[in-house]
This record gives sequence, C-alpha cells and structure tokens, in this order.
Amino acid sequence: ADPALLAERTPLPPEGAPGPPTPDDGPAPATVKGIRCPVDHHNSPAASYCSSCGRKLGISRSLVLVDGPRPPLGVLILDDGSTVPVQFDLVIGRDPDGDELVLEGAALPVGVADASQSVSRSHLHIQLEQWDVIVSDRGSSNGTFVWDDAADDWRRLRDAERLRIEGGTRLLMGQREVVFDQHHVRAP
Repeated sequence: ADPALLAERTPLPPEGAPGPPTPDDGPAPATVKGIRCPVDHHNSPAASYCSSCGRKLGISRSLVLVDGPRPPLGVLILDDGSTVPVQFDLVIGRDPDGDELVLEGAALPVGVADASQSVSRSHLHIQLEQWDVIVSDRGSSNGTFVWDDAADDWRRLRDAERLRIEGGTRLLMGQREVVFDQHHVRAP
C-alpha cells in the first residue's frame, strides 16, 4: 500500500464505539401491539403468516398480543425503480425538507427527482397508524391520485382526505407513479 494514501485515512473507531451514521439511521420504530411468530418476529395481529420468516401464525403463543417495535410495513416503489422503506411517517416531494412536518420532526423527508416540476415541493404525506399506512395530499398543485380498479381510472384525493392503502395501491404525484408493496399480508 502507498504510505501517502495510508496517512490520509482516518483511523477506525475503537472496538465497541458507535460508527458513523448510516442512511438507515432514523427515529426509533414505534411500539405497537402485535403477535409473535414461533421464532419471535413481531407481526400485525391481522397477518396469517410471519412477514419475516413466512411461518404460519396462530400457533400456540402467537395469538397473544404483545408490545414490540413496528417493523417496516412495506416499500414504496417509484416509477424509476427506486424504493423507499415505509417504517416512519414520510413527506414525499421535490424538496420536502422545508415542510412543517419535517421541520417539527414528525416525518422524514423523501425527495424525488422531477424535471417537469409536476411534483410539488411537499406533495404526499405517508402516515403510519398502528399497522395501517395512510396517505394524504399535502396541498400539492397538481394533486395526488389513486388508481381505482372499479372505474379503471385515476381518482383525485380530496382536500384533507386520508386514505388507508394496501399492497398494490398505485398513486400518482404529478407525473410520477408510486406503488405500495406491503410486507404484512392481512388475513383474507
């Protein structure tokens, strides 16, 4: 190794010392009532199978509701293939850092690229309530739309409308499409 390059490197932290922050660092997950699978993974009380290991739920002790950290409830998949884990409340937009929910620490910002500027600075709010994922529009210029299978068309979310979404829900923010992929499958 070149000694000049080694001299520029910062030393490793002592064993046991916290390392540098990672992109996964964030607030602690919320504590929610849930059920445990046979190998102790925390799951939604409505789930039939463990979202971590796939084991059948409802066997022996897993029907007892216990407090535990809420695992990620799914991911948002953007039309460019990028993904956003859904573990905390989020504000999604072109530049959501100035949104009041982000400034108050009530939600994490998720910036999306949008050359057409059809996505507002703060466009969409993702809110987690127990095991449910709720979406609402943040007063965007072009609105937030949800795909309605029955009508075979996009339906605009009304002002102050809060919509619980499930796996497969398609959302449209300006010209950007987002699909929610749910980790916790509910019982039929």
